Amino acid sequence: MTTVQRGAIAATIVGLSSMLAACGGGAAGSPTAQGAGSDSGQLRTLVVGVSPSTAALSVGVAQQQGMFKKHGLNVQLKTVQSGAEAIPQLLKGDLDVSLGDTVGTFNAASNGVALRAFAVATVAPSDPAKDFSAIMAKPGITTAADLSGRTIAVNQAGGSAELFAKAAIDKAGGDSSKVKVVELAFPQMVQAVQADRVDAAVLVEPFVAAGQAAGLTTVLRPQAAGIPGLASNLFVASAQEVAAKKSELTDFVAALNDASGFLTSNKTGAYAAAAAWTKQPLAKVEKTRLPTYPQDAGDLEPIKGIGPLMVKYGLLKQDPDLSQILAPVGS
Repeated sequence: MTTVQRGAIAATIVGLSSMLAACGGGAAGSPTAQGAGSDSGQLRTLVVGVSPSTAALSVGVAQQQGMFKKHGLNVQLKTVQSGAEAIPQLLKGDLDVSLGDTVGTFNAASNGVALRAFAVATVAPSDPAKDFSAIMAKPGITTAADLSGRTIAVNQAGGSAELFAKAAIDKAGGDSSKVKVVELAFPQMVQAVQADRVDAAVLVEPFVAAGQAAGLTTVLRPQAAGIPGLASNLFVASAQEVAAKKSELTDFVAALNDASGFLTSNKTGAYAAAAAWTKQPLAKVEKTRLPTYPQDAGDLEPIKGIGPLMVKYGLLKQDPDLSQILAPVGS
């Protein structure tokens, strides 16, 4: 393995670690080793790495409601709390599938790491009212232009949150080149803004709700403002697994689509499922916004705009070869 590939894997590990931590809590023991068990019969097995986050809620619903079994799959869920666990296991074949970060996946695949995106987990909404992320600031900062010369906290420097935030700031009339970015963990951000250690922060639920309770101002909804319609989280597999298990991955996508249909048509059921999946009280979950789940997870078109955006903001040197990143399996 080359030095470049090691660096790309490390970048992906950081990105996936950040993404897994971003979207919800969950008590210990959530998805670990859940599967169809001994009654699986002729079901084909997929080992899927997820965290108990709302970004992976379609997987949770498909498992809870038997949608994977309907499509002939015995999906065994393995808790993955960090990319340090997920990426090596994907490359070794210990995991068949994992939730993935857009920026990390593009960086790794563009540098020769055999990682492929075959499905979309969540997409950025065009309606700010449906965006579960927010740039939140101290009083007095109310517009994108107000962020010039300010310090903004993100969970990972050079990661998806920074990319989406910069795109949103520029589209809203600000100048992202005049914004200083620092790295902080999500749980520290609200307090850091209150203590004037930073001027603003890029938050996701449930931390957005915490920021609102603390009196912070919502300046922008960065996914809706910056990347409407583009993928914000992915499902990834190694290139070897995509080739060996295309049929299983196709059925995995079909089950995700069933779950997405449930989540988008049944708000009450969606929040109940989210509470069960994240092991959070329903009353707390109902105060947050859920991500937007695609109608067709196998449609990879929402991923394609990420590469040019990364080039624009200096996260890639040139437009990526999408054949080395995307692996359509159908649905």
